[in-house]
Amino acid sequence: MCQGKLLLSAQRCVALQSGQKKDKPMGRRASSRALAREAKRTRQLTKLSTASDSIQPRPAPAPIVMLAAHPSSETTKAVHDLGGRSSNGLNPQQQQEVKCLLNEYTDIFAAKDEDCTQTGLVQHAIETGSAQPIRLRHHRLSLWQRTGFVRWLQLKQGPA
Repeated sequence: MCQGKLLLSAQRCVALQSGQKKDKPMGRRASSRALAREAKRTRQLTKLSTASDSIQPRPAPAPIVMLAAHPSSETTKAVHDLGGRSSNGLNPQQQQEVKCLLNEYTDIFAAKDEDCTQTGLVQHAIETGSAQPIRLRHHRLSLWQRTGFVRWLQLKQGPA
């Protein structure tokens, strides 16, 4: 039932985490969403290139294979609380749509640092000009830095 409502309201999906309006493809896996988004961008660039010869479409990217991460119980609880706070002032149909969206995309939220995993969706390059990249060995921490780091790490991990 939620899936049908999501398909009907695809144009009204709102990226709750970033606050920007986006058209979201309706897929359960992050990789399928990313591939659909990339296909849409490629189609848009192809349309632009026919109108203007100066813009060339990007080549199609290689498929990205990612494992679906299951959110922790803390993340699930935080998303449920977010749904309760976000539903204030909405009619029952809109509340149901928000609930369905949050249930569908629970895997993109993270309540703690351990829930954030690596992704292959973002690539970056650092322009160094004509200089070669500098590769340095890792530096050891001094004794006073190491004790402070160990104390911070123990606080972050919580009581044992």
